[in-house]
Amino acid sequence: MSKKKIVLISTFPDIQAYGIRMVSSTLKNAGFETNLIFLNASFGTLYSEDVLRQVSDIAGDSLFVGISLMTNFFERAKQVTVYLKKHLKIPVVWGGIHTAIKPDECLKYADIICIGEAEKAIVSLAEKLIVSAQPAQIDNFWFNINGKTVKNRIVPFIDSIDGLPFPDYEYVNHFVIDKKRLIPMDLKLMEEYLGYEYSTIATRGCFYNCTFCANNFFEKNFNMPGNMKLRSGKMQDLIEELARIKKHLNFIRIFKFADDLFMALPEETLKEFCRLYKESGLGLPLDITGVHPLILKEDKFKLLVAAGLKYVRMGIQSGSHNIRRLYGRSESDNKILESAGIIHKYKNRLKAICYDFMVDNPWETTEDIKDSLRLLVQIPRPYRINLFSLTLYPGTELYNKAKQEGIVSNEGFQIYDKHYHDNVNTSYYNGLFKIIPIYRLPKRCFIFLINHKSNLLAKIICFILLKGINPVVRLARLKYLIDEGVRDAVSGDFERVNKFIFRQSKVVH
Repeated sequence: MSKKKIVLISTFPDIQAYGIRMVSSTLKNAGFETNLIFLNASFGTLYSEDVLRQVSDIAGDSLFVGISLMTNFFERAKQVTVYLKKHLKIPVVWGGIHTAIKPDECLKYADIICIGEAEKAIVSLAEKLIVSAQPAQIDNFWFNINGKTVKNRIVPFIDSIDGLPFPDYEYVNHFVIDKKRLIPMDLKLMEEYLGYEYSTIATRGCFYNCTFCANNFFEKNFNMPGNMKLRSGKMQDLIEELARIKKHLNFIRIFKFADDLFMALPEETLKEFCRLYKESGLGLPLDITGVHPLILKEDKFKLLVAAGLKYVRMGIQSGSHNIRRLYGRSESDNKILESAGIIHKYKNRLKAICYDFMVDNPWETTEDIKDSLRLLVQIPRPYRINLFSLTLYPGTELYNKAKQEGIVSNEGFQIYDKHYHDNVNTSYYNGLFKIIPIYRLPKRCFIFLINHKSNLLAKIICFILLKGINPVVRLARLKYLIDEGVRDAVSGDFERVNKFIFRQSKVVH
């Protein structure tokens, strides 16, 4: 066994895996060697015997194996853990949101679980495992020792994220599933599986308490001072992270901030970021997903657009006042439309505007659904929507309500095995959510479809429009690609055009 080698595994279908990349960098800074394994099989599939055997071979001489998971990937983490414990005699450590929410369930399989943020705690664990196979007194860790649970003090959040290392994208000693086999990562595979977008997190936390969100769980179960609900690092460090990535991964074309509330940063902080970003000469488009209608201010938005913001995504979730109240959200229709109007004002300088809505809510009435669709009709074009089927994640307020009311009867089927994106039920109204953003029809046409579900003509129109979505989307995509290709050609940059023409697609199994 190597006392300095640690294997970290992601069970997610992609290779972004921010959590284990941060943990890896922290361990490296403390003198440990890390191997990262991205078990990036498509959602809903478990791993083959060959892949599991390869994982075991890589992990065989390590100090411990760490596995990151959320609820939707519990079965994968269990499968890998059971296999490793059958073939190896090293501890398996689980981390991620699910370990905090369901610690007893996780300790049925893992030897050790981490609850809360791991960057500082993980080094203590690694150092103590060097000298003892069963260290029992480490904050943020619970242990399964001979079938008994040893619980330690939970300190779920790091006081300051200043000084934390950048995520580990070195890709040496990283592995990825490619054509049914685990193979060493290289720059070409990084491009293939990461894509052109680099995703990072500039802030941590959220001061809203949406009842469907994991932040709701932490707010209600851990003592969090108000100043820790939203934490950010130095803007200069953020710029340095982006610069390193652009140099190291030369295929990156977009910087994405996947924070919950990036735009909640103080205006002076955003001014500093925008100034530093422009001075850096990085020049890549920015993508910001952490937009809440209550925090969107035009002064901030204008600053970011001037700095290079091209893609923006705002969470609306529902157009029904009743459902927003159920979700713990206090914004009005007018506030949502006001924020959408600010975004629309800069549409000519943006490449994509996206809004999130949630459907398949067991507490929604037909009128609630119609309210959402009517609000959608009022949002100025162009825009796209991300449509999510409400998932009642354990630990959240809505999960507890659903359990009490008997709505959740089969957690495996309704939650654990439910895809967190591609799971929207087929229904007339869900079809309208897909239709309204695509077609530029008069508002009265959409209102007719919203109000006359049982009308035969409405059903026929809806059916025809749904069938036409794919051709319309393909045409829009073709236009976008042509526009981008022309723009690159005019600027003399043919790299992206060549990659698009000559790239060979790969299938992840």
